[in-house]
Amino acid sequence: MRCKIQIRLSSWKCVLAVASAVVLFVSNPVLAKADSNCVETNDVWLVSTRCRCVPTPAEVCQANAAEQIVDSLSISQIKPDGKMKASSYDKFVRTLTPDTIVCVWVDGNRVDGDYSIRRSWLIQKALKVQSSQKLRIVIWSWPSQTVAGPVKDIQAKICRTEAEAVWLASYLAGLPSSQPVTILGYSLGARIAYGSLSLLASQSFAKYQLPLPTETCQVRLVFIAPAVPNSWLCHDHACSLALTKVQRMLILGNRRDKVLKYFPYSPGANGNLALAVSAVRPDCLGEHATRVQQYDFSQQIGRSHKVQDYLQVPAAVRLIRHYSLWNAVD
Repeated sequence: MRCKIQIRLSSWKCVLAVASAVVLFVSNPVLAKADSNCVETNDVWLVSTRCRCVPTPAEVCQANAAEQIVDSLSISQIKPDGKMKASSYDKFVRTLTPDTIVCVWVDGNRVDGDYSIRRSWLIQKALKVQSSQKLRIVIWSWPSQTVAGPVKDIQAKICRTEAEAVWLASYLAGLPSSQPVTILGYSLGARIAYGSLSLLASQSFAKYQLPLPTETCQVRLVFIAPAVPNSWLCHDHACSLALTKVQRMLILGNRRDKVLKYFPYSPGANGNLALAVSAVRPDCLGEHATRVQQYDFSQQIGRSHKVQDYLQVPAAVRLIRHYSLWNAVD
């Protein structure tokens, strides 16, 4: 009897979760409103690293490591009816056209596999395209489900983001160098995105060295509440080389973010503030200053860290859409 009750409760939780997602879309006037000639893309892929173990630096530094990594990733195509179809990296690349924008969504912390897919719908809603445009969305699903204990949780996730950067860099390295690519990173997802570009630029990030081709795609970065040390963008930091691979970078932050106020005490932060709460001065960015645009939405969303709240702000949605779809930026 007790088992039956638990099963029923579990089923109701699933129903409520889906219902809450639907309500969120319907009640969000920003995402619900779209131009009559704009459509949502049906070209959606899922790349999951949830069953992968963290590699050692020795495993990653081998000459053919990147090829082995992409061959071992779990890649699926999500059909319009929501069903998954197993696929491969080779098919992903072969079916790309030169004018297709590849948009990689990397979610933040404490998100399980099912919810990471459901929350990507928010991004898909925001990225409605002209009927003549081609857009392929990639959901990068990494094991960010909650670990017991807040300290253990952040320590485990910081370590994991370093490995995820290796896998994402390997994924990007195999795309045509002329392919337009956007990475949307939320919270710790932004850390993965920036780390991957550091590897593409210098073949080095954290404890990893990854041999990669020098000729790789140019990327637009769109960061929402990024949990990234602001020092990483400064021209005298080793990670600043990542900006050489960035065509344009948009940072949406909140200087009153209640979650990131403790960020300076997290592993690897070394006392630096998060990029979301502290803008980087143009003189620190050096020659890359013109590529980076930073916006503070504290007046609109208060102390929130939630991506949903950013997507309730019309100005934020317009910026995300403009940068992600490779529109011209002054």
